[in-house]
Amino acid sequence: MDKTPSRTARSRWTGDEPRTAAAPSRPGRRRPRGLTRLPLLVLIPLLVGMLGGPASPVGADELSDARARQNALAKQLRDQKEQVAQINALQADLSTEISATRRQLNGINADLATVKKSITLTWVAVTLLSCAALTKGASAYPFYAAVGLVLLCHRDPRAFLLRPGVIGPHLVAAGLYVLWHRHLIGSAQQSMDVTAVMEKLRAFDLRHYLIQLWSFPVELALRFVPASLLVAYCALRERAGGAEAQPWAPSFATAAWMALLGVLPYWLWPDTGSRYVLPLYALAAFLLAHLLWHQNLLRVRFVVNCLLAVIAVKYVAALWVFPAYLREHRGDYAALAADIEALTKGFALYATDVSATGLSVVANIDARRFPQQPLQWPPREWSAGFVLANAENPEVGLIFRKYAVGGKPLYVLCRGEACAVRRTP
Repeated sequence: MDKTPSRTARSRWTGDEPRTAAAPSRPGRRRPRGLTRLPLLVLIPLLVGMLGGPASPVGADELSDARARQNALAKQLRDQKEQVAQINALQADLSTEISATRRQLNGINADLATVKKSITLTWVAVTLLSCAALTKGASAYPFYAAVGLVLLCHRDPRAFLLRPGVIGPHLVAAGLYVLWHRHLIGSAQQSMDVTAVMEKLRAFDLRHYLIQLWSFPVELALRFVPASLLVAYCALRERAGGAEAQPWAPSFATAAWMALLGVLPYWLWPDTGSRYVLPLYALAAFLLAHLLWHQNLLRVRFVVNCLLAVIAVKYVAALWVFPAYLREHRGDYAALAADIEALTKGFALYATDVSATGLSVVANIDARRFPQQPLQWPPREWSAGFVLANAENPEVGLIFRKYAVGGKPLYVLCRGEACAVRRTP
C-alpha cells in the first residue's frame, strides 16, 4: 500500500473541494513582470477615451453653432470694451465739468470779493466828492457825472453802478449837499456858484469866445509839454507814412471819453480856461503815456529823458519864477489882507467875492483873524460894515476902496456908519 497521501483528498482545515496538487514546475525561462502589465497600460487610455469622448462623430451644424456662439461672445466682449471706453470718456467729461464748475465758483467768490471792495471804494469816492464840493464848490459834480455817464454805457460797470449798495452812497451824498446848502449855510455857497456861472454868460463877448475855442485846447496841450508834442510828432509821422489806424484799447477809449466829456462844458462855456479842468490832468497824463508807450518811432529812453528835463525846468520855475510871477502879477495877498483888515477895523467885515483872487485874500484875512470866526456871507439885514466884492453893487454898499489884483478889481464896499470913516475919491 502506498503510504503517500492522495493529492485529491479534501482539506480538513478549509472544507473545500479537493484540489489537485500542483505539478512540479518544469524547468525553463520565466516571463518578466513588466511585460505582463503592458496590455493593461495600453487598454486603460482606450477605455478612458471611449468613456469621456463623444459617442458619435461631431456634425457640421454643431460646429456652426459653436462658431456662432464664439462670434457672439467676441461681439459681447467688443461691446463691453466700447461701453468701458464710453464710461471712461464720460468720466473725463465729468472731471472737466467739475473743474469748470470749480473755476466758476472761484470766479463768483472773487467777483463777490471785488464787489464788496468796490462798494467800499464807492463810499470813499462819494466821501471825497462831498469834501470837494464843500471845500471849493459844485464843480466836482460835473466831472463825477461825466465819469458815471461813460461807465453806464458799458454793460459790466452799468450792472455794478445800478446796485442798491452803490446807489445808496450817492443818495447820501446828494442829501448831504442839500442839507449843507439849504439848511446849514442858507444857500449862500450855492447862490455864489450860480452867480459866478451866470456872470460869465452875461458878460459874453463873441470875439473873446472865438479866441477861447482855439486857445483852450492849445493851452491845455502846452501844460503837458513835452509829452503832448511827442505824441503830435508821432501822429504826423504815422499819417505821412500811410500807417493804418489801430483800434483803441478799451481802457484807453474809456479814459478818453471821460476826459472829453469832462472838458467840453468848460471848453464851450464863456470866459473859462484850462485851469478849470485841473482834476482831469491825471486822465490826460494816462492817455499821453499810453500813446507814447505804443510808439515805434521813438525810444522809451528818449521820452524819459525829455520828461526828466522838463521836470527839472519846472522845479526851477516853481521855486523862483512862479513866486516872482505871483508877486508882480497876482499881487501880495498877505499884504493886501493886512491892509484891508486895518482899513475895516472896528466894523463887521463880510465877503461875496468867489473868484480865485478874492478867496485868496479872504483866506489870508481868516488866518490873521484866527481864532475868531472866519469871514461870512453878509446876512439878509445888516446896517453897517464892509463887504469884499469883485464887482460894483449899490444894493450891497458903496465903493470904499478899489484894489487891482492880478489885473482884476477887488472892491471894498461899505454901508452905514462905516462909510463915514473914509471914502475913495
